[in-house]
Amino acid sequence: MAQLLYLPTPSGNGDSLLGKDGVVVADLVESMSVGARMRRRWARSGQFFGAVVAMVAVIAAESVLCAAEQELPVAAAGDVAGLRAALHEAVTLSAAEAEAAPEAAAHTAPDDQAADDADGLSVSLDTTFNSKYVWRGLLLTDDPVFEPSISIAWKGLSVNVWGNMDLTGVNGNRGDFNEVDVSVDYSMSLVGPLGGSVGMVFYTFPNTAFNSTTEFYAGLNLDVPLSPSITAYFDVDEADGTYLTADIGHSFDLPQLADGVTWSLDLGLGFGWGSADYNRFYFGGGGSGWTDLHSSLSLPIQLGDHWTVTPSVGYHAVLDDDLRDAVANDDNVVYGISVTFSF
Repeated sequence: MAQLLYLPTPSGNGDSLLGKDGVVVADLVESMSVGARMRRRWARSGQFFGAVVAMVAVIAAESVLCAAEQELPVAAAGDVAGLRAALHEAVTLSAAEAEAAPEAAAHTAPDDQAADDADGLSVSLDTTFNSKYVWRGLLLTDDPVFEPSISIAWKGLSVNVWGNMDLTGVNGNRGDFNEVDVSVDYSMSLVGPLGGSVGMVFYTFPNTAFNSTTEFYAGLNLDVPLSPSITAYFDVDEADGTYLTADIGHSFDLPQLADGVTWSLDLGLGFGWGSADYNRFYFGGGGSGWTDLHSSLSLPIQLGDHWTVTPSVGYHAVLDDDLRDAVANDDNVVYGISVTFSF
């Protein structure tokens, strides 16, 4: 901080409200300019308290100048007038720039906010009703199901808990959860448009006779048209096999429905491949080969900042002939609707 202003009194006794014997000016102009810059910076960033403090400092400098005019000889009055002109110029400049700051901030704030949102904590609650439960080509429940989930994400790390509840007694446990899965994922950018993800899924089957199992996975994706991706899942427990899936997808923005209501058409297509051990465990036979085709069409409707309603339809088919012979239902169409709240 610049040193205070020291002025001698006309009587020469060296005592004054302005200080003791010393020089007339000691970087006062710099002090005023710093105060003006502080005011401008705080006003731009929205820190009201800081802007007020800086303005008080500028007003104090003006008071010092008024006192100097009264105590200095007339010959020195020109110096004080020059200092006041410099102060007023700095304050005027800072005020003009502060007025322009909100408009400039309006252009930069969304980017800053997006960066904060991308790096911050987010939570998503989802409730989904489907006409069937199909997993990797296998029909697990041939009646309506309820599938809620919760996801918590921070930067590239996310944790998800998902469950399936049969709404009929087709599997003998109506109204009970017969599957609860916990997954942990870490996604990252690698080089250019190439991204990657690693994680694990822990499958549990309450109210059934099935044993829990665990998969680890790793995947690559490209941020290019159709968003191609490939992911490998390694079951290290019950199945002791490998499942690969290759997927593409695209989202088409649709005309806005109303103020704050937007929607899109999302399409997805993928193919799965299973190792011999994987196929023997889940299908009861067959060697390694292409297991299933999975496709989807959905219409996510964004309602404001937090709510999304998504009707969807999906088609699933078992591809390998031996695997088709091993299951009762090798082609399935699934209809669904989900409601998601995120913050």
